[in-house]
Amino acid sequence: MALILFVHVNLFAQTGNIKGDGLISVNPENYPTIQFYKNKEDTKPIKSIKIFDDKEINSFNIKDLDLIEKEWFKPLHINLDYYIFYFQCSNVDANWYQIIVDEESNLKYWIKKSPDLKYLSWEKFICETVTVRPIDTISNPILISPNLNSEKCKKQLVDCLMPIETKGDWLKVKVEPAICDKTFEMKDDEIFEGYIRWRKDDKLLIEYFLTL
Repeated sequence: MALILFVHVNLFAQTGNIKGDGLISVNPENYPTIQFYKNKEDTKPIKSIKIFDDKEINSFNIKDLDLIEKEWFKPLHINLDYYIFYFQCSNVDANWYQIIVDEESNLKYWIKKSPDLKYLSWEKFICETVTVRPIDTISNPILISPNLNSEKCKKQLVDCLMPIETKGDWLKVKVEPAICDKTFEMKDDEIFEGYIRWRKDDKLLIEYFLTL
């Protein structure tokens, strides 16, 4: 009998470190089995998980095929109801990804490349999030241009920012009324674009949201 593996739902990151150049997105639609290897040379996986259609909750779920306790499995983000499943990726070669399977302990395993896995750079991932916000709005305000000496934008509507594109450590953002509080009325001249820093070295300077 398989053990159902319940995982902490993390839909946004407030703080944290970037532990690699990118992320691995898992597509649950084909109910993949993911096998984890300690070394690429190993002939057998050390652990594996299976995504399945859980009729009891009418959604995707995960089975721990090896009956391993849930403590080893803490990916960066997982909420299968929203097709959200991400690992940080610390290394890539021709046929393998090295991923962080436990964000708390930084435990790493290798997984084989497959059509159900997609690599995203951090830059691409950030631009595909729904909305972003500076963690420290004082030291990281919305600026007119991607330069620390730039003037600030007149309006600091940090709760309504949609990512557009990255330029190095800078993120171009747009104030988007659709993601603001519905009770908040925005004038046309308050819809603008600006820049915030999204990272400094390996530290995230923003929190990002994967759902509204």
